[in-house]
Amino acid sequence: MTLAELTTRVHDSHVYLGGKNRESITEYFGTYRLPVNFVEINNQIVISTVYNKCGLEVGDIVLKVGDNNIDDLLEDRRKYISQSREDTSAHFFNALFRTHQKNMDVTVIRQGKTMNISATSSLQDINYFVYTKSQAMENGEIYYINAGLLVDGEIDSIMKKWWDTKGLIVDLRNYPSSSVDYKLARYLIPSEEEFAKASLPNRAVPGEYYFEPLTSGKPQRTDDEVYKGKVVILINEHTMSNGEFTTMLLRKAENSIVLGRPTAGADGNLFRITLPGNIKTSISGIGIFYPDKKPTQRIGVQPDIRLDPTIEGIMEGRDEYVEKAVEIIKNGY
Repeated sequence: MTLAELTTRVHDSHVYLGGKNRESITEYFGTYRLPVNFVEINNQIVISTVYNKCGLEVGDIVLKVGDNNIDDLLEDRRKYISQSREDTSAHFFNALFRTHQKNMDVTVIRQGKTMNISATSSLQDINYFVYTKSQAMENGEIYYINAGLLVDGEIDSIMKKWWDTKGLIVDLRNYPSSSVDYKLARYLIPSEEEFAKASLPNRAVPGEYYFEPLTSGKPQRTDDEVYKGKVVILINEHTMSNGEFTTMLLRKAENSIVLGRPTAGADGNLFRITLPGNIKTSISGIGIFYPDKKPTQRIGVQPDIRLDPTIEGIMEGRDEYVEKAVEIIKNGY
């Protein structure tokens, strides 16, 4: 059985606080936002992308925002934003640098020197998308798939054209834009195999749940061949929900390896609830477990090889995940 047969996924980008005015996160923390992305490295907040000129630079380590130490700011934001795991949440990342003022002082460490920067915020929407296009690499020996940029039917055309490559890189750091889980599994996994269990409510007995096994699909090729190259699956703290589900499925391929950081720990469907007073919230309606019944929610899918980005790599504009994936395919694990 597939997860699609069990439930319909619903995603809602609006998050509300429980104050008397039920303000949104945006209204509560401020409509302005520093036009940057950041990543946590060794418990430090490091600027990873600057979208427009604001005074901050890639590689800056943030110490203070206004009068608030970054650790105090992190603790304050986490009071109001639901997180499956403390170190990850799409809404948390988007809220950290929100402010009611367009200009703010930010204290950073830049190339070893502590300095105070007069930073300029904007109303620009920020995301953590990886924009690298799906493409051949290493003279056509490796093919890179960005799951967040796929269109319907593209997996079939990719596998047909790049069937004889030495390896595939499947980047799940973005939320998949098209179904990649079962479609790609048919080319990688020779027969049905259980890769997860879903816990579902027993409607006949309130409060009781049962486990339903989830299995991968068979390859579509008439000769039942499967892809022989290595498959490196890229994940990080932004890999969420269907991205986590896809990781669990594809890692059942014999020559696959999962590279990166633990995922968000938010797999499963989203079930919306309206409370008295028209206060809206949501819960995970089903549980997603490994076949041995170990949980994934609030823990995250764990990589086979952990890889943390470095400040040096960020400053040089390198994608260290892709670089390591290429190395694994060419030289082995």
